[in-house]
Amino acid sequence: MEYSYFEAEGDIEKNVNAALLEDELFNRIRIRPESIPVGNVDMIPANTFTRLSHQAIKPTKVTITKTEQATTAIYKIEYLHLPRTLTIETEKAFPRKILSWSEDGGDGLITKATLKQTLKIDYWSKNSNQYESLRAELGLDK
Repeated sequence: MEYSYFEAEGDIEKNVNAALLEDELFNRIRIRPESIPVGNVDMIPANTFTRLSHQAIKPTKVTITKTEQATTAIYKIEYLHLPRTLTIETEKAFPRKILSWSEDGGDGLITKATLKQTLKIDYWSKNSNQYESLRAELGLDK
């Protein structure tokens, strides 16, 4: 079931052929990176991409490449029929932190996220203003 804020698109219920989901790549990288196929495969683009670009949710051909360096691995997902490229850089060793990711929509704009810092803390209990100093430790703006 797909729900839309846009009246013209309406709510849609349909079946989609099974394919690798772009949205599952980050979990697969962390849990079992060897399960990510390389080469030409069918993939369903990220839900945020399909919603914001008003694309149909359906499998499309991508080329997945993996480049390994001494301590990192870089996955590059190039859509063959969409103006979209996703690149994910991760640690090779467990727990395989995601170090950065970027997406290029072919329009000259690139979205990039880079890991600045991590803290191993009981984050679920740090939910009031008294813990605001943790934002600085993580390199986040106030």
